[in-house]
Amino acid sequence: MNIAYLTSEYRDFRIKKGDKYTYISNSFCREWVQQGHNVIVIHNASCFPKVVYNVPQFIKRVYEVKSGSTWGSFDAVKRDKYCDQGVTVYRLPMKKLIPHKSPSKRRLDVQTSSIRRILDDNQFVPDVIIGQWASPQIELIYRLKDIYKCRTSVVLHGKGY
Repeated sequence: MNIAYLTSEYRDFRIKKGDKYTYISNSFCREWVQQGHNVIVIHNASCFPKVVYNVPQFIKRVYEVKSGSTWGSFDAVKRDKYCDQGVTVYRLPMKKLIPHKSPSKRRLDVQTSSIRRILDDNQFVPDVIIGQWASPQIELIYRLKDIYKCRTSVVLHGKGY
């Protein structure tokens, strides 16, 4: 089975400092590869103006405690392609000015085109598209499901869904 996995958080173990993402997505995807599935991860990494990443550490800690979110490093949001124990990962930055705000329609259009180009370049037709976190995965999956005519699933976190 071909699985396209879209997420806002995917831990890059090559980055030792500043990548505080959880590794649960890595675990799921590695397990699927061990079971014989083909997996491509699209890490839709929120990317803010570079000055944001130079904020003093104590301010970052206060933000993380109050928001429950992580404050990654600029290296953890740069465009990249790498392999994580058999899982092909594409990190695609999604430029945003304000944390926790939905991306603009234009940004979603650009991201959808980038994802489509990656899948097509790899001749990868997903049998299922799985998303983790509501934003921006739900909107991206909505756009991609009609293109690839496949099943979809979204894992939601938090309250109020």
